[in-house]
Amino acid sequence: MQSDTTAILEAETGTELLELEAPANPTASGWLQPGTSFGKWVPLLAKFAFVQALVQAIGFAAGPLIVRNLPKREYAFYNIGNTMLAAILVLADSGISSALTAIGGRV
Repeated sequence: MQSDTTAILEAETGTELLELEAPANPTASGWLQPGTSFGKWVPLLAKFAFVQALVQAIGFAAGPLIVRNLPKREYAFYNIGNTMLAAILVLADSGISSALTAIGGRV
């Protein structure tokens, strides 16, 4: 017996039946429900954002504490190291992004 929310399809053999449940009344907030694919990503992304914000805050608070306790010579090494790290990251990132752009352009 076929109801409003059930569609019955007959397989090629004619003997097997497959019942598919259709949503009764989808709502505007249905995409945030826990069972949906978007609904399962929202809590995961929220946790990720919270942890990232926490790590950034700890790094922001630790930076001045480390710098204030360093002698001039060690602060100079710290500053040179951070400058080199920034330069290396810029150079490495530009190579990867151009390579990915080239690969993406071929697809």
